[in-house]
Amino acid sequence: MEKDVKAGEIAQDLLDSTRDAMIRGDTDAFVAHFLLPHKIETFAGSVTHKTNQDLKDQLAQVLAFNTQLGVTSIKRFCHEASFMASGEIECVYVTHLFSGGVEVRAPHSTYVVLRPDEGVWKIAYTMYNVESTDTNSDVVVRGTAKRTALTLV
Repeated sequence: MEKDVKAGEIAQDLLDSTRDAMIRGDTDAFVAHFLLPHKIETFAGSVTHKTNQDLKDQLAQVLAFNTQLGVTSIKRFCHEASFMASGEIECVYVTHLFSGGVEVRAPHSTYVVLRPDEGVWKIAYTMYNVESTDTNSDVVVRGTAKRTALTLV
């Protein structure tokens, strides 16, 4: 994947918008940034969300775990982004979760494909780089967690 400044700006704007919606707990604003059906993969497996309610339900799980961890801020940085031959953007970004000034979890990377939908860029596919033994995989794929740790989106 090559770095492309314009693709990176588009991706970072989308990351910032979804992060801000998460922090506000605005599920409607959050899901508006996703195309359906939306496939999410981790090393533990995959899940395909077919409705906005599916996405909202998953986000509720994530927000609940963030609350348990005391997350007060989420920082996500577009590491690489480029336009693909299809006109879509592929992006790798890194997520950091903080409680106050303390990072509460090791950062992880995520690969997403962004696709324009009626002139608006949306997330079409997501692959989280989290271990199969990681709680995130359980939250993403099953909506449950074995331990108290979390990051997502």
